[in-house]
Amino acid sequence: MRKLLTSTLTQAGFSVDEAKNGSDAVAKVRANDYLVIVMDLMMPVSSGFDAVHAIQLNKPGIGKRVVVLSAATGKKKARLDPAQVFTIMQKPFDPAKLVETVKRCADQSGSTGRTQS
Repeated sequence: MRKLLTSTLTQAGFSVDEAKNGSDAVAKVRANDYLVIVMDLMMPVSSGFDAVHAIQLNKPGIGKRVVVLSAATGKKKARLDPAQVFTIMQKPFDPAKLVETVKRCADQSGSTGRTQS
């Protein structure tokens, strides 16, 4: 999934940084200023749910730069408040729609930086 996201976003002109799991994502967000963060909810070591929460604690408001990708439904998906993030996209997703969504998120953030997936 990371390879597909990286390829899709790189071809769309974004500079992309990858995280191998939720803990790695949190560490990278603490150390860098990302324009957009694309995150799956189901990741090894630390879930996307935990990572979004940790990111919000460390950098309040940064959740509005998070585009969540998830196959989770029902109670699992309900663990994440949609108001905490830019949007939640259901898997499977259309790569063109992902690029469009990342561009909208980047435009609303009003800053420059890299995209993390």
